[in-house]
Amino acid sequence: MSPRKKTAETALADQQPTEETPQTENVNDISTEANVIPIASEATEGSGIADPVNSDYALIIERGLADKLSPTSTGKIYYQLAQNINDQKLYLRISGNDGGGLHSKEWIDLAVVIETLSTQANRPFKSTLLKPCMRGKSSNNASFLAAILRAPDIALTKASEKNAFLHLQVDDFETVAEQLLQRSPASTP
Repeated sequence: MSPRKKTAETALADQQPTEETPQTENVNDISTEANVIPIASEATEGSGIADPVNSDYALIIERGLADKLSPTSTGKIYYQLAQNINDQKLYLRISGNDGGGLHSKEWIDLAVVIETLSTQANRPFKSTLLKPCMRGKSSNNASFLAAILRAPDIALTKASEKNAFLHLQVDDFETVAEQLLQRSPASTP
């Protein structure tokens, strides 16, 4: 019998984890390392077109990149910023992770995140502060969202000088938050 020729499908199958993926309410809400598609090293702006997975959202940032919180970690956290075409509000979504940790892929109301952060002026806070902003229960959600909030295209928080895992509002938090909330698919270059 001749050796089987590797196709894209069999190569992808070889990368799949051998253990069963834990069951969740919606399998589409979970991402694993095997689902991450390598992308460019910079965020790509959305075209204002609808998200192909959920047509209720017009993408503003199609593939954003955020460094992980740990200074010793390699790889990135990937995210999207979009406007819901029904309520016109902005939403963030964790779209991928280089390290293989599970996370929810739900859309997170950016105004709720900003409101949550606004309670923390001039004091460091942990990633767990962000848990109420999300419905998903993955243990990685809050820290991945915290990493995204430090990304240059979002820039609502920064690392505390005392501890890389603690966060602070950026000095001009209110201005940055207001400018971020004004973004729209139409305002994307």
